[in-house]
Amino acid sequence: MTDRAAELCDVLQLCLTFATSGSPVQQAAVVRDGRAALDELRQLLASRQWPRVVRGGLPPGPYFLQLDDRALTGLLADTQDAYGELQERLHTAEARLRDCQDRLQSALSASSDDTDRPEETP
Repeated sequence: MTDRAAELCDVLQLCLTFATSGSPVQQAAVVRDGRAALDELRQLLASRQWPRVVRGGLPPGPYFLQLDDRALTGLLADTQDAYGELQERLHTAEARLRDCQDRLQSALSASSDDTDRPEETP
């Protein structure tokens, strides 16, 4: 994982930790920061140039790895495991951020409903 990807994961972790504390304005800022980090992490992963794996014919270079069948199978298994783990983490982070957003929206609408009500007179 690159330094920037690790940094973004740390930001997401902090956002998930503090998304339900503080005022509604602070919570909204935390959710906004979490979404920005998640979006940047997605872009970073989508734009990454992964090495191409070949079985023969091309010389090794910065974007090519020559592997035998056993190593290739191991790499494929590791890649599938890592991808599954990443997808699970992203889904969990997105679900938590959606939950935080829903709670913030509820809190904001409840507070705006309170200000719209006329004061009761005894």
